[in-house]
Amino acid sequence: NIWYLGRQAGLDFNLTGSQTVPVALQNSAMITDEGCSTISDATGSLLFYTNGVTVYNKAHSIMVNGDALAGHPSACQSGLIVQQPGSDNLFYIFTTDGIEGNFTKGYNYSIVDMSLNGGLGGVVQKNVQLENFKVVDCLKAIKHGNGRDWWIIIRNSLNFSNEHFVYLISSSGISSSFTQAVGSVNHTN
Repeated sequence: NIWYLGRQAGLDFNLTGSQTVPVALQNSAMITDEGCSTISDATGSLLFYTNGVTVYNKAHSIMVNGDALAGHPSACQSGLIVQQPGSDNLFYIFTTDGIEGNFTKGYNYSIVDMSLNGGLGGVVQKNVQLENFKVVDCLKAIKHGNGRDWWIIIRNSLNFSNEHFVYLISSSGISSSFTQAVGSVNHTN
């Protein structure tokens, strides 16, 4: 319900009373040219947000161990947050490098535990590499048909193909990837 984006901008979609439009927020600590991600709890209260490099807690301070993530703030989807199925406290932040970083860091994930630091959270695992190749600077999270788990989809840009790497995120963690051919063939590397 709360989005932080761009250069210290934000929107609060928690409409109250006769309010019909979101409220502009100006309390963000984040600066990003493109990609970012924000997550709120089930009541619409802010938990944390990221530009793929730095993670900010709900107090708008850098989260414990929340710096130097492997994303790039100019990547289309520099950071993507997904809650660990079956957990109230664990969240994945998936990151991708950008063209300005020459795509050398590939795709990575970090894990946030919101039970730490008095509920402000902390990054407990950082920059675990999923794929190390010339990336396309975006990735997708799609809710599984079971309504609980998630699919993470990454485009394979190593060859001229329509292959995607697909990961299942469940209460057991992240599965090994499998390849799925779908969509048009990528003709650029």
